Order: sequence, then structure tokens, then C-alpha cells
Amino acid sequence: MTIKAVGITLMVFLFAPGILCAAARIPVKFKEEAPIKTAYEYELARAKAGEDFEVQESRGATLYGFYPTETGGIRGYVLLKHIDVTDELSQFIRAEAARRGKLKVGLDRKAELSKLPQPPGKRLTKYVEDKAEDFTSVSGVMLESTTWTKDKSPYLITGPVYVPSGVILFIDPGVEIYSEKSKDPRPRASISSGQVNGILIAGNILAIGRPDQIISFRGLKSDPSNRTTWGGIHVLDGGDPGSIFRWVIIENAATGISSGSGPVVSNCIFRYNYSGILLNERSDTANIFNNLIISNNTGLEARGTPSTAEVYNNIFAYNQPNGGIRAWKNAEPLIAYNDMYANNPDYQGWSPYSTDMRVNPMFVDAKNGDYHVYSRSPLLGRGRGGSNIGLYPGRDAVHVPRETTIEEEKGPGEGEGEEKKEEKPGDTKKKGGEEKSKRD
Repeated sequence: MTIKAVGITLMVFLFAPGILCAAARIPVKFKEEAPIKTAYEYELARAKAGEDFEVQESRGATLYGFYPTETGGIRGYVLLKHIDVTDELSQFIRAEAARRGKLKVGLDRKAELSKLPQPPGKRLTKYVEDKAEDFTSVSGVMLESTTWTKDKSPYLITGPVYVPSGVILFIDPGVEIYSEKSKDPRPRASISSGQVNGILIAGNILAIGRPDQIISFRGLKSDPSNRTTWGGIHVLDGGDPGSIFRWVIIENAATGISSGSGPVVSNCIFRYNYSGILLNERSDTANIFNNLIISNNTGLEARGTPSTAEVYNNIFAYNQPNGGIRAWKNAEPLIAYNDMYANNPDYQGWSPYSTDMRVNPMFVDAKNGDYHVYSRSPLLGRGRGGSNIGLYPGRDAVHVPRETTIEEEKGPGEGEGEEKKEEKPGDTKKKGGEEKSKRD
């Protein structure tokens, strides 16, 4: 038998026993070239964009399953970031996480609060969920996996919420979460102090919305000028890997998401925060892609050396006064294929790759929250692997104009009171050796 025959026919399960569930078969497609590996990191094959994969088990952002080939197929795992995520896959990931969470809690304990791992600083109280007239108020330490549902929405964070290891916080599509103002409004105040409202994640959070049912986090009095109303969401260092944020909007936070144990953050909007995203020293497996990071004091901060964190296909726009991307302490994540537009400045402490762009995204109506782009947008097909830069994948990104005239909107909070300028197709002029629209 040849080596090739052995490699393909083995269909070798080089996983731990029972890692796959034969009952589940979720068909998905690769959105870019990606390796298929065993649990021991041996690369079995490389899939191409558009090829099929059958998901049979998920562990957070790691998908185990079957990759068909001409002579049979191989079993291995791929990372969620390489896959086109469907609603069916999102629901499957949630169900798998719930199953694993119940098993772990059932085996470990029917826990008492005093035995739970606590965040540093002031001890938190037991999780309380109280349905008031207008809100379901939440705070404290979750003893078991919990789902925030649309029928109980909107939720109001009245104090720190802590999700310990082994516990999962699920958030259904379309759920709205608000936060009362923190007692300590400083941008770098810690949620674990007990004086800052926010969510601490040592377990997992699965906030998976949809384009038409976005999950939202905001201050109770949402205002573009309120950028430290609440603490935000902190995925803690050394916590359970596998948290996912998809189709989520976060506003008015000191830090929208602070990335510890490698969450996947995609198709999200970070707006009106002091810092949109923070990559800290332990963000080594974070994947931040196809997000809109707009009108924050700082778009993204990178601290320490998260050498394998990946930040790509994002739009950074109108982030000031600290700019779009700010790197500290020799941070070395992979930051590429992003569009930097009208930030002040675009970069601090960071030398961009040549794949980054500095062009007007051509939003349809950014001021009113429509971040689709016109068909002439320079971001279409210019992302990693020929994908789009920005929120929307494929053709979903494009707005079909009702008229031949294109109106380009400045970002939220920018150019208030100014008359809109129209650009007709072909209307360009040279400036500094590059073609720019008249609006520039």
C-alpha cells in the first residue's frame, strides 16, 4: 500500500475516543484555504475555498468532522474562522456547548457560591435575575449555565456578572442588554473591584446573533459621548477557550471586549466606546475579523505579545483621539487586510502591512446605522483570500442603489450639519498620485 493510500484510506481517527458524534452532520463550506489537522496538530490536508466539510462536533471555535475527497475522505478538525458560518451551524455550536456545560456542572458539583472560583478583588454575590416592569435585571456569579432569551429582553446589568469556568452564558439572537452606570467611571477601572458594571468570563459566552437580529450591549442612557458608562465584556486570562461573539453591537463601554483566552469575534460593531477591543498578553488565539470598529476613542489596543492573535478584514473608521490601532509593549499580533479610514491617527506604535488600505468604505448610510456598501466600494474582494473587508460577506455587502447618484455619508458624529456631497460614477481626480473621489 502506498503512502498516499495509507494517508487517505486510514480515515484515521487520531482523536481521543468519542470525540466525534456520528449523529450530527452539519454541511458547511470553507471560505478560504485552511489546514485540516488531527488532535495532535498533524496536518492531514489543506482545503480550498468553496470546498465542503461535515461538522460532527464543535468545541467552541474548533470544529471536528469529515472532509470528503475523491478517494473517500479524512476526519480532522478545522477552526471556525475558516468556515462560512450558517444559522444551522450557529445553533449546533450552541447546542454542543450546552451539552458539554451540563455534563461538566453535573460531574463537578451542585456548587455553593463559596466554592466557586472568584475574580480578584471584591467577592461577588450569587447570580440574581429579577424581572422588573421594563427590564430583567442581572448581576452576580452564575452557578450554572444560563440563557438570556428574547422573551425576557431587555436585560439590565445592575452590577458585575461573573461566569466561572465550566459555566456558559448563552445569549439568543435579538436580545438587548443595557447597563446601569458604573460607580467607578474611570476607563481602566476593574470590573472585579465590584464598582464597575460589566461581564467577567472565565467560562464561555456564546453571543451569536444574526444580521437581522443583532445582539446589543449599551449603556442605559446610550449617548455617543458616554464612553465609560459600563465596563464592557472581559474574557479573562486562563479561562475556558471557545467564546464566540457574532453579530453583536457594543456601545458606551470602557472596553468593548477585552480578549483573554482567545475568543472569536466576527461581524460585530464596536461604537462609542473608550476602547473598542483590547488584546492583552494572553490573547494568543484571538480571532478578530470582519468587524466595524467606528467612533471610539481607540479602535483596538494591543498589549504584550499575543503572537498568534489575528486581526483582519475589519474597518476602523473615525476613531479618535487615540486612533485606530494602538500597540504597546512590543505587541506582535497579525494585523492585516484592514481598512483604516479617517482615524486620528490610523496607527500608534504599529507599522502596518502593505495589505492594509486607507480608503473610504462608501457606506450606504453610516449615520443611520446602514453599513452596507455601494457596488463601487474598493473593499469588495480585497480582504484575506479574496473575501470582503467589512461586516458583510459576499454579495450581502452590496447595496443596490435606487438611483444612479451615489451619496456617501460620513461616519456617526462626523460632519454634523454639513451638506451631503454627491458623487457620480467616473467623477474622480488625481491627488498625490492616487485616485480619490471628489468627496475626499
